[in-house]
This record gives sequence, C-alpha cells and structure tokens, in this order.
Amino acid sequence: MERRYREMFDIAPPGSREDFIEKVLSRKTAGRRYRSDNRFCALSAALVAVTFVTAGAVFTLNFGKSGVEGGLEYGNTPGNITSGGITAIKGGWIYYSNDNDGGRLYKMREDGSEKTRLSDRAGGYVSVVGSWVYYGGSEGIGRIRADGSKEELITDDNAPDACLNVVGDRVYYKHADGGLYKIRADGSEKMRLDGEPVSLINVYGDWVYYTVSNGSYIDENKKRRFVYNKKTGEYMANWFYDKGNGIYKIRKDGSEKTKILSGDPFAVNVEGDWIYYTIEVENNLSNLFKIRTDGTGNTQLSDDNIYRFNVDGDWIYFQNYRDGDNAYLYKISTDGSEVRYLFDDFNFKNITVLGDWIYFQVNNFSDNTPLYKISAADGTGLKVMN
Repeated sequence: MERRYREMFDIAPPGSREDFIEKVLSRKTAGRRYRSDNRFCALSAALVAVTFVTAGAVFTLNFGKSGVEGGLEYGNTPGNITSGGITAIKGGWIYYSNDNDGGRLYKMREDGSEKTRLSDRAGGYVSVVGSWVYYGGSEGIGRIRADGSKEELITDDNAPDACLNVVGDRVYYKHADGGLYKIRADGSEKMRLDGEPVSLINVYGDWVYYTVSNGSYIDENKKRRFVYNKKTGEYMANWFYDKGNGIYKIRKDGSEKTKILSGDPFAVNVEGDWIYYTIEVENNLSNLFKIRTDGTGNTQLSDDNIYRFNVDGDWIYFQNYRDGDNAYLYKISTDGSEVRYLFDDFNFKNITVLGDWIYFQVNNFSDNTPLYKISAADGTGLKVMN
C-alpha cells in the first residue's frame, strides 16, 4: 500500500499552473456526476455543525466557524486536521501554512487580500482558539497571537506530524516518541495518555479517538502484508492487523481506554455518533466504512479505492484515482446514496473545507505549492489564493 500511494503521488499535473487553471475553468463541470456501475468512492468525515441535547443543556459544535462546544472552543475540524490542517478560519481571516514560503504561518482575508506572514517558523495542523493561532513543526508546538504580536513555544517536542488538536486550553498531539499526549496551552501539565504508537487523532466531546499502528512492511515478492510487533520484535503475516492495532478511544483524563475496532485504518474521522474510516481490504485497495463510537453498527459505505477526504455537513469530499493515474474530486452524501463529480486531472495535496469552499494544494514536488480554492457546491470558481 505504501508503494501504491507513493506511485499515486508521483504524478504531477502537466503544464504550468496557468495552463491548469485555464483548462479547469473552461470545463462545464456544473451538473456533472459520476456514478460507477458497481463501485463508488468516499472517505472519512469532519464535523461541521451538530447540535446535541444532554442533561437539559443544548450546545453546538460548529467547526470552521465558532467551533464552540459547551464553552470549549475547537481550533479546527477533525477532517481538516486529518488532512494536515493547512487552513483554519476565524473572524473573517484564514490562517494557513504557506508552502510558497517554506510552510510558514500566514493569514489573509477570505477573499485572499491582506496576506500577512505571522511567523518565521514553518508549521502545520493550524488551529485558532481565542486570540491564539497554534501550529506544530520540527521546532515544536507553538502559538502566536492572531495579530502577530507575541509568539511562544508550548513545548519543544518535535511535532511536524503531530495531528494537533486544540480544544479550549488543552493541546492533544502525537509525540515524537509516537505516543498520545496532552499539554496545557501555557506549556504546563504535560501528560502521556497512551504510550502506544499513534497515527491519527480526533478529539470529540469527552473522548480522544485515535489509531494505533505498530508498523508494517510489504514483501514485494509475495505481495503479502506483514506487521511488526514492537513487543515481540517479530514480523507477523496478518492482513487485518489484530496485534493491537486499530481504532481506540480514551477519556481526556487518560482513563477508560477502549478498543473500538481491530485493524489498520488508513484514515479516521469522527462525526456525531459515527467514526468514518478507510482500511485496506486487499492489496492496494482501501474501502470506506463507518462504525458507531460505541463499536456497533460497522457498515461498509464504499468498495471503491480512495485516498484524500473531508466532510462538510451532509457531504464527504474525496479524491479518487479511477484509472490509477488521473485524480478525480467527488463528493458523496454521508449516507452513500449520491455521488457528484467536481473536477479531475489534478493531484491533490491536503483537502480542507472552510464554509462554502474547498481549499487544497497540488502535489507538484516543488517548494512552490500554491493554495487553491473551489466551490464545495459544484467545483466551480477555481482561484489561486497565494
């Protein structure tokens, strides 16, 4: 699978950026739909707006806008975080990791004006809580005032792949040692929640949802999947990774660690009472499933091959390689009943959803990676944002 994805990403769009934009804008994409004879593709989800009633109190999770739940502000959506957290939004400003400037932290207005560098540090997993903008990078986990007036490191833990979740005054992240940690926003009270090797993290309500993976490799001769068990030091042939790998949840205080699903999911997002995930069902083929947060109702939503993903409201946005080379962007309803084509001939690098727009980068294997946006409704209105 590793090799497969590497091959996928080695495909850069032909021609210049201007050629590509002209090509896409010339297409009549509105109203086009993709329906496969026997397969459709989708993946994972990010919560945008869900209202709960509990113990007489009503609270709303409205990620990407206010992002407040019961007085706790969420810095970004689970889906955006899973996609690298390259953008976040608050108060009419978009905060983003600028690949055109070494991944440094910037902000701009929603129309692309007033671009301003906030930090000389490079970072991803951007989150905004209160007046602070948070990020993770090789120098550690940092934060800076939204006006750029003050910057500080919360911890010097190496965190370029931290899957950073900021909720209220707590930061949850993947430590350089692979474990799941949390720390106060002022750098105090660092605590390890789980020492197992963590891949993806979603903080939702009272729980932290995450995946555990002990590592794997592929025998290219036999085309079989092997799992490396760190405890025994042995490689075990096992398609379904039942040696401790899977989806887990744990309370924010580190109690009640619970295994929800065995396996080795590639991507995981939590939405409401459901966890959406993809998992390899055969060599080089991953499908989309969902399972309730209590471990019941495991359901396959798609048997098509998928990779990039995000969710906004009732739609899951995803990237599909229909012929192994060309990339297509679609959206599928969260119940799997409808799939709509958005556009194609593009190799996406990170898909984030902010309001009515999809923001993404192109994987062109250079230090100059523009940030684009298109309409989440029909794939029109392509615009270069930086």
